[in-house]
Amino acid sequence: MEKDDQIRKYFSIDDNPVTLSPQKETKAKITFKPTQQVEFVNLPIFICNVVDAAKPDVVINSFQLSFSAKVFLSRFEICPAKDMYFGDLPISTTRTQTIELKNVGKFPFNYTIISHKMWLGQLAKKSRSKIQLDGKKGKSKKGKGIGSSKSSNGSKNSKSGSNKIDKTKKPEKSSQVDKDRGSKGKGSKESKKDKGK
Repeated sequence: MEKDDQIRKYFSIDDNPVTLSPQKETKAKITFKPTQQVEFVNLPIFICNVVDAAKPDVVINSFQLSFSAKVFLSRFEICPAKDMYFGDLPISTTRTQTIELKNVGKFPFNYTIISHKMWLGQLAKKSRSKIQLDGKKGKSKKGKGIGSSKSSNGSKNSKSGSNKIDKTKKPEKSSQVDKDRGSKGKGSKESKKDKGK
C-alpha cells in the first residue's frame, strides 16, 4: 500500500471539477512525473464522480481511473570498465586508446566527457552559489530584526518627544505663579498706602 501511495504522488490532473453541457465533450489533462524506477499495472489513481448539476450532493455514478506504466533508468555499458593502460612508451610519442560506450536501455541519453579539473570547477561553482543563497536568506532574516529595532527606537523618540512637551508646559505654570505673586504684592502695597492716608 505504501508503494502504491508513493506512485499516486507522481500523478496530477487539471481542469477539475468541470461542468459538461449536453452533447458536449471535455478533456482532462493527466500528468505523470516519476522520480524513480517503478513498474505497476492497473493501479487505481483517480475516482471520477458524475454529479447532478441541480443537486451537487447527489452522485449519479462513479468509476475508477487506473493506469499502468514501466519506468526505467537510462542504462549503459562502458569498456574498459576501470582504468585505461597506455603501457610503456618513449617521451614525445603518441599512443591512442578508445572508450566504448553502449546504450543498453530503452531511451536515448546525452553524455559529455570533461576533464577532472573542469569537474572540480563545476562542483566549486555549485557550492559558491549555494553559499550565496544561504547568505541572502540570512540577510533577509537580519533585516527583519533591524526593522523591529527601528520601531523600538521610534517608540523611544516618541517618549522623548512627550518629555519635551511636558518641559514646555512647566514654564507656563511658573509664569502663572509669578503673575499671581505679583498681583498679591501689588495688593499689599495698595493696602499699606490706604492705611497711610
